[in-house]
Amino acid sequence: MNTNTKPSKALVKTDVSSSLSISEIKERLDNCIDLYTDLFCQKQEVYADGWIGEIKGGINCFADAFLSFDDIRTDLELDAPKGLIFAWYWDNVENQGKAINYYSYIKGLRISDIKPIEFECSNPHCEDGFVETPYGHVYGNAKCSVCEDKRDAK
Repeated sequence: MNTNTKPSKALVKTDVSSSLSISEIKERLDNCIDLYTDLFCQKQEVYADGWIGEIKGGINCFADAFLSFDDIRTDLELDAPKGLIFAWYWDNVENQGKAINYYSYIKGLRISDIKPIEFECSNPHCEDGFVETPYGHVYGNAKCSVCEDKRDAK
């Protein structure tokens, strides 16, 4: 075993991280989240109803839309047009079973661009990806392997 290896850069403490407690770091993060949220509310002309479960930086509700902090940050940092995030959110809500992330939506992908993969399954026990078992239809890990292989190939 080589004992002369240096720790990775992620493990090396910086002067800043050595001098701050976790509560001080959390306070700084909370302040940054507050700034992003305030800027988002100003840009979109909405109010934040509050962080779900009081988990700051998780999911917040704006005008009946539940948005993650990552989506709020993406909206601001990519300078998305005002209102686009709500068009994306409601497009995803109204099209259950199909969804795209906000970054892709900003870049131009729309749910209407997603086409279903259609094929005939040769498994006689398969019904639209569900496998008939003695206990009824099972979806998930017991999903038809023939369908999975065909979906993966497309």
